[in-house]
Amino acid sequence: MQLTGIDFLLYGAALLILLVTNALLVACEISMVKVRYSLIDDEQMERLRKNRRVALLLDRSGQVAQVLRFGVLMVTVGLGLVLLPLIFYLAGKIGWFAQQPGKSVLFFLAYILAVSVLSIFGFVLPRSIALAHPQDTLRFSSKFVLMFVRLITPWSALLRSCARAILSIFKLPLNQGFNVLDYEVQIRAMGEEDVTLSPRIRNILSNTLRVRELDVSDVLLPRNQVKYIDIEDAVEVNLDMARETGHTRFPICEGDLDRCLGLIHIKDIFRQGDHQVDFQRLTRTILSFQEATPLEEALEQLLQHNIHMAIVKDEFGGAVGLVTLEGILEVLVGDIQDEFDGTETAMVHSLSKEDFHVDGLTPLHDLEEALGISVGETEAATFGGWITDELGRMPEAGESIITEAPPLQITIQEADEKRILSANITVLPEARDGES
Repeated sequence: MQLTGIDFLLYGAALLILLVTNALLVACEISMVKVRYSLIDDEQMERLRKNRRVALLLDRSGQVAQVLRFGVLMVTVGLGLVLLPLIFYLAGKIGWFAQQPGKSVLFFLAYILAVSVLSIFGFVLPRSIALAHPQDTLRFSSKFVLMFVRLITPWSALLRSCARAILSIFKLPLNQGFNVLDYEVQIRAMGEEDVTLSPRIRNILSNTLRVRELDVSDVLLPRNQVKYIDIEDAVEVNLDMARETGHTRFPICEGDLDRCLGLIHIKDIFRQGDHQVDFQRLTRTILSFQEATPLEEALEQLLQHNIHMAIVKDEFGGAVGLVTLEGILEVLVGDIQDEFDGTETAMVHSLSKEDFHVDGLTPLHDLEEALGISVGETEAATFGGWITDELGRMPEAGESIITEAPPLQITIQEADEKRILSANITVLPEARDGES
């Protein structure tokens, strides 16, 4: 390939632009991981989000991460295309490798040089800077990256559509979310280079990262399962209900859950004496959330106010259920049983070797452990959420479903308009064959 001096300068400028572009893309993604998964306080985050461009990147992290990875791939290919003619030009100037075998060596050298230059200046250097100064790096790179994202997003979206169509032929889902980053990589981004994770801890980390994708409706206790103290009932009726359920906290209502006045703790009743109870005088404050409230925000509010329970309301103000601090924590660590919980409270009941009765709120990792199966990659946290995602709709009571991966026959026992309450599962033989 013949190049003039001007061509050489243009190729050199292109090489520099590609290296800088790759460095900015890598630095931006690493700094986003560092900021998002490291423990910066609320004041630092608020200052960081005052930069409008940074706030946009953080709010659209899933879309941004996909485009960044696509951009790095584009730059890598472009770097090879630019380096090759440059190397041939320089080799020709000094009379090296004029014969055909020499040209083959040049191709190899171009490849090695491209990888080396890109590794040092495109990855190692920007990654180190981003880890050391994540907030400053994110502010600096945000202007360029946001412009790059706007330019590349349409083409990236088209490619994802093509990839989805191709994967559908093989019955595989397209999963390109931001959380596809390996959890151990995220921990190393926070400086924990030598961490070895047990399966249980990996599960907890997986669930913790998934919390950002959940809202209150994913973990609420449905209205028809809520036990509450009704001030319109006799004291003895309410106390009998409290003794029967064994709960420590109850909403206190006037007639029904829509008219919730607050919450009451059972120890306050004991202090006052069974027959002298004035429920309204013992009422404590209760929070309320909309169904679409992010689960992370609900957890923060409950911890901030030292409250273990909140009412969940729909867009019309009607109560649809309860969310509890324990319920949110169970999304992270699985079912929490104390010394007073009997086997009757288990969420997975074995009916026979292959048949099980499953509560709709059963955490997926508990279901997998109990049934000896693997449901694969999914954003759902509970059995009910997984089935709803698989179907793309809410199933009806009595409906029978057969899943392919893993092979299960599922018969819905109870369901309302918002969630699956319970189901019977038969594990088909090939489900466990695939696990062996």
